[in-house]
Amino acid sequence: MLRLYVANGVTTILNLAGTPHHLELRAKIKNGELLGPEFYTSGPFISDAFGPTPTPDEVERDIVEQKRAGYDFIKIHGDFSREAYRRLFQVARREGMRVIGHAPRNLGVGPMLEERQDAVAHVEEYLYAYFFYKNDELLKTADLETMNGFLAEQEKRIPHIARATAEAGTWVVANLEAYRNIALQVEDLDAALKREGVKYVIPDIAPHWMPERNTYKRRFKPEFAPRFRAQYRLLEKTVKGFRDAGVRLLAGTDALNPCVVPGFSLHDELRNLVAAGLTPYEALRAATVNAAEFLGATSGVVAVGRQADLILVDGDPLKDVKNASRRVGVMLRGQWLEEDELRQIIGVQAEKLL
Repeated sequence: MLRLYVANGVTTILNLAGTPHHLELRAKIKNGELLGPEFYTSGPFISDAFGPTPTPDEVERDIVEQKRAGYDFIKIHGDFSREAYRRLFQVARREGMRVIGHAPRNLGVGPMLEERQDAVAHVEEYLYAYFFYKNDELLKTADLETMNGFLAEQEKRIPHIARATAEAGTWVVANLEAYRNIALQVEDLDAALKREGVKYVIPDIAPHWMPERNTYKRRFKPEFAPRFRAQYRLLEKTVKGFRDAGVRLLAGTDALNPCVVPGFSLHDELRNLVAAGLTPYEALRAATVNAAEFLGATSGVVAVGRQADLILVDGDPLKDVKNASRRVGVMLRGQWLEEDELRQIIGVQAEKLL
């Protein structure tokens, strides 16, 4: 999977479901044992949507342990009591750790912005913690007409939450690609599985994308697809509203979610951002300059003294962002990889695939 990033010109990644194994991968990439992008990782979730809500003391213990273990970020993924959520930021700031992840859906976006959460991992979180907050049953039960009427009303609320997010200084990973993929899979999973790059997914992951195990295929009937598309349109408008308000945006995709392929999906996301109303320059900036600033990386810009992570493309991506995927070669930490080498990397992967 790391090779797929490199082959697509993705030279830095942030993993948000960390384990000790990811710390080992980070070390092996750094010392040259593995070919892969520069690797940042959070630790295990602090609060998991599928587990019990942590106490304030449990939150403090977990953050301290993750700091000592050497993780780069704190990731949140579930509900909190207000006290535990407050303690989360007190301890994280004391330990010099930044917090990224879901909104605390049970609390809504208010406390998230009050505590100035460092980053929200998906604009989708605003669906649950803002637009549908206290109305979450609509997500499961509303017919399309009712849904469209509700979403039209929510659209009017975008400027307010965009300004509030900008004032809080919270970064937002748009991650439109993951949500767009839900509708695709619900409507026609066979077509989704034929998309570019899917064939390169390794065998131990691929079965979870197939019809018999695919989480979206199992949970939703095809008639749900128009509702997902309607919600996706609200997310697009939210991203544009955030841009207009000066919210700092980052490019990400939730790679390895079903049918979201490492590397390939970043180029899909660039196109999504432009379709949502960003300029090609703004979309590319979310994946380069902004990402480096957020991570504290030495790459992200072409300048003396910065890390030589570059992609050379055939065509001007500022005129058409699709040109960013027309690779001629990739430079990874000063090592030049021509297109033939990149194709070989993918070819080696393909021998072990579906």
